[in-house]
Amino acid sequence: MLVITIPAAYGQEYQELGVRVMTVAENLDIPWSIAWLPDGVILFTERTGHLRVIQDGTLLGEPVLALDVAGSEGGLLGVAVDPNYNENRYIYLYYTYNEFLSKTNKVVRYVYTDSNISKDMTVIDGIPGGPTHDGGRIKFGPDGKLYITTGDAGRPDLSQDVNSLAGKILRVNPDGSVPKDNPFEGSAVYSLGHRNPQGLDWDDAGNLVITEHGPSGWMGSAHDEINVIVPGANYGWPKVIGDDTQDGLTDPIIHTGNETWAPSGATFYYSDAIPQWTGKYFVATLRGNHLNMIDFEPGNVEAYSSQKLFEGEFGRLRDVAVGPDGSLYILTSNMDGRGAPQPGDDKILRVLPTIASFEECVLAGYHTTESRPTQCITPNGLHFEKAMPCSMVSKENPFFLATNLDSYDTGDILLAEGCVDDSKRFAEISIIIQNPQGVTVAEEPVFPGNGGEFAYEFILDESVFLVNGTYAVAVEADGVYYSTKMVTVPEFGIVISWVFGAGLLMIILFQGRLFGRYRDSKITAKF
Repeated sequence: MLVITIPAAYGQEYQELGVRVMTVAENLDIPWSIAWLPDGVILFTERTGHLRVIQDGTLLGEPVLALDVAGSEGGLLGVAVDPNYNENRYIYLYYTYNEFLSKTNKVVRYVYTDSNISKDMTVIDGIPGGPTHDGGRIKFGPDGKLYITTGDAGRPDLSQDVNSLAGKILRVNPDGSVPKDNPFEGSAVYSLGHRNPQGLDWDDAGNLVITEHGPSGWMGSAHDEINVIVPGANYGWPKVIGDDTQDGLTDPIIHTGNETWAPSGATFYYSDAIPQWTGKYFVATLRGNHLNMIDFEPGNVEAYSSQKLFEGEFGRLRDVAVGPDGSLYILTSNMDGRGAPQPGDDKILRVLPTIASFEECVLAGYHTTESRPTQCITPNGLHFEKAMPCSMVSKENPFFLATNLDSYDTGDILLAEGCVDDSKRFAEISIIIQNPQGVTVAEEPVFPGNGGEFAYEFILDESVFLVNGTYAVAVEADGVYYSTKMVTVPEFGIVISWVFGAGLLMIILFQGRLFGRYRDSKITAKF
């Protein structure tokens, strides 16, 4: 894998993938699950019992919640944000707790507002727990129901017991009640026969796809699974693994054979931020030490190809999720006693395009076009358009912006382009050309101003000639002139780009003739 080291602000670059990886937070204590509030605030759990927050790109020093949890593979695991968070402020946590001589898992709903958190209710309790196989991923589905993965708690027989909550995919309403359309009447059980599922997400066709740890004991080892969940189906643990089949049991769509991934969190990627990854299913692997990218054939989840990304680069990976910015976020798990910690572990990593903006593209030295609008093009074909800096100027502080453009062979052309602040509601923007006596010789509306960007080519009438010489350029807004400036018109090329208060207006004169009627004409941009 080709890796290029670039400045820290850009992270570690993987040119052949078209992405770079940045560290969002480090020195964490076994991070397990990540979710976002509608305003972009990041919530994540640490298995040791801490709920932590990243706000405006900064990790808050203290956890917002510290729970007394049971240890080993259990602890504070999944976190989910209610789809109606803006109205109810609910978040959900899955955690393991000690109960006499046993361990149990439950999902609890909290009210979280402005870093203040309080318990609202227990959504579901009595999920068998143990030192291993506690499941723990929770996520809201497209139907608004809460889905929960549970492990067999080290007791494989429970996975086949429909009356037990262990070794299952559970489906409940946000208040813990059982949906009427669940496959087993009055039961939260949605599917059974699972060993230790830790990842789940839905494709754009509504298929629920989960990840599941394979055996590591008397049944053999490896054979990790990817399963498409059908309500009420039995996925076979501990009766079958791998290619084994049995009537009444549902086979995995993928199993790893004799290779162990130890798959955990998973997500489908549907964003145009990294267009080459759209539609792919990503799986964080622990033992595998890689991010697995699975490409299902559209409309057929049983036809696929897969690729290992970042193999051996970041160690054990516990979760992967898509942020509201379209970036892919990865949680490492090198401090869980089974990894080889590196400096800074554990971490939250952010995967984003190699270049994410026009400015970054230019800084990297990639090709910029001379056509308008100006674009910067990366080697892998991404195009970034130069934004008009409406908010960068004021009437009190105008400035000039110069750009080199190709000249025209014939005719005198006035090119106006720019943008107008959406808060301004101008009726019309016009280009007005006047002779030295103040007589208008050409006028044409450029933009019916309701805010936004505009571009317009103004080809002068044949009777109007602008030759090389000195001109007065001014901006008139609401009857007031701003910074009239004398400029020299060369034989070819750009004259001036003018930026002023309410927005941006660029006035560019191209000289294509050597002689003309109006020398020293006055050109006014009028709002």
